[in-house]
Amino acid sequence: MTSIIQTIFQNEFPSYAMDYVLPNHKYKTFHFISKCRTNDMGFNSFRCNDCSHHQLHYNSCRNRHCPTCQNIKREQWIDKFESYLLDIPYFHVVFTIPHQLNNLTLLNQKMIYNIFFKAASESLTTLTADKYGKISSTFILHTWGQTLAYHPHLHAIVSSGGLKTNDDGSYNFCQCNAQFLVSIKALSIIFKNKFLSLLKKSINKLDLTHNCSYLNQPIELDNFISSLYQLSWITYIKKPFGNNKAVLNYIGRYSHRVAISNNRILNYDNQLHNVTFSYKDYKNDSKRKKMTVSASEFLRRFSLHILPSYFMKIRHYGLLANNVRNSLIPLCRALISKEPSPTPNEPPTSAKVATIDVPSRCQCPKCGGVNTKFFVFSYYGKIVFDSS
Repeated sequence: MTSIIQTIFQNEFPSYAMDYVLPNHKYKTFHFISKCRTNDMGFNSFRCNDCSHHQLHYNSCRNRHCPTCQNIKREQWIDKFESYLLDIPYFHVVFTIPHQLNNLTLLNQKMIYNIFFKAASESLTTLTADKYGKISSTFILHTWGQTLAYHPHLHAIVSSGGLKTNDDGSYNFCQCNAQFLVSIKALSIIFKNKFLSLLKKSINKLDLTHNCSYLNQPIELDNFISSLYQLSWITYIKKPFGNNKAVLNYIGRYSHRVAISNNRILNYDNQLHNVTFSYKDYKNDSKRKKMTVSASEFLRRFSLHILPSYFMKIRHYGLLANNVRNSLIPLCRALISKEPSPTPNEPPTSAKVATIDVPSRCQCPKCGGVNTKFFVFSYYGKIVFDSS
């Protein structure tokens, strides 16, 4: 069954692509989403050996920006993330860059997003290292607001404590006050300074064309950087989650979210070529409102949030860094529960990664038989394998 966003893409993208020159990764995203779970993307055909029932399964596009393809990926990611959670409160920290950087960021997404991650993670580390040691943090990049406007910001799930090394080489886990992590004002100032310092170091590598061409003039560039220093950069810390289940429920909503889901699109008029979708107006007590835009404008806004190819939008730091988490997370659990901690000579204990129970496509929906036989594989409507 074709989703409403697929219908919009199928009908409107051909004319949109004629009016706008798109990078290859954005063109592919529109193409894959419009073909997701259709005959063009190919299908697998199964035949039950018990009742001879035929079942077709249309292939997913698996694009990370597709609203239809993220559910299973999200559940699998959450299931793995749960195995790394400690039995302590977690804070939700949000970092935002000023809208004055939007044009420059859109021209240099990969570089500036990397600066964004580095500045935010190092700011937290700077303020927490002396008191709490090595904390755990997971950062998730979002680039949209409720109306699909361009609004880059980072969501961070941060542990309320960290692993600290004593002078004698032993470890202890230092937990912070349940209502206070760090000073928001200090965090905002450090984040701003780190971000702009990294930006200045990278300025010669940035694309300064189109509406940023004026920054090629040294005086204009200095004025631009100075104006960013004068701004108050928005950073805030929410109260800790109630428990680990609340952390999982919350991060599950953010980890694999895309710019807009199918259920927010209220109407598509293919005669007038406009799209109506719902949004929350946070400036008006989060009231649910409707917005109608042209189909072309809808596609333009959606394209703003298509990330560069192979860009990692979820990143782990501190105790959750890939090279240390399998050894440090068990150590932290032992210290928190006051059990004997592992000795340095013991091999790292791998965190248990559970598997998600995904219904098998090889189970017959008619008789429940599990001996369904693979029959045909098709791609773009062409039979490429037939086992019959």
